[in-house]
Amino acid sequence: MSGNTSIPKGLKPWYKELEIPDQLPCLEPNDMTVHQAKLSFGIKPAHGYRLWQFPNAIISLPLEFVHCLQKYDRPTTKSRCRIDALIMAVYHALDSQGFIHTPTRVKIDFDTLEWSPITYNNTPYSYIGKADFTLSIGEKDHMTCYLVVVKEDAQLSARQAESRPHRNKRGQLLAYMAMVQASRKRRHQSDYTVWGFLSDGLDYWFYQLDMQGEWSLVIFQSTREGWQSIANIFATFMLHSTASYPPLRPNLA
Repeated sequence: MSGNTSIPKGLKPWYKELEIPDQLPCLEPNDMTVHQAKLSFGIKPAHGYRLWQFPNAIISLPLEFVHCLQKYDRPTTKSRCRIDALIMAVYHALDSQGFIHTPTRVKIDFDTLEWSPITYNNTPYSYIGKADFTLSIGEKDHMTCYLVVVKEDAQLSARQAESRPHRNKRGQLLAYMAMVQASRKRRHQSDYTVWGFLSDGLDYWFYQLDMQGEWSLVIFQSTREGWQSIANIFATFMLHSTASYPPLRPNLA
């Protein structure tokens, strides 16, 4: 893992806002591998299966949604549109079909950043995490991040990413999820499970980082499992997140 003392290209506008210590070398988001995320944030892969990996049929996507997705080609410029459409369609389907009962707000942010001091190979760094999407739930001015999304290279399929791990962004995603979890633990939330997925808009690597710091994942492909199965996995994320959102503390009400 190599570091540099300058702020990574493309992140300078957020430098003062993030208040990153000048004396620590900064690492770009793509520098983090899965192995480095494990060592730097104390997270580890889970053993065995998890219930969330086998969702029941929860929601029904409208046929128009599938037709809309089929209009998007494979290039990277269209993958963000496809992911954005999926997030909105699943939330509205859950809401319209009566699955969401709490009056919470849901907010999507694009190109969000987090930073954390880390130690790797006995050397301190400032790691800057970048996510293409984050989904937060809560009340106005007191939103909590539950979902992290990183967009993968549209030309790199899930199978290729497995065989060429240096080119995918799994470490970037897991590091950002770990930082979100650490933030929620510091706020003493009763549930600090974090969800995330890595996708090119067609293939989806779904992750859960549980409260023991163990991650589990399942891979769904739109051409194999289909959009309905992908939507149901994502609906599971949404339902868990809205159900576990804590009430405001009295001093924040």
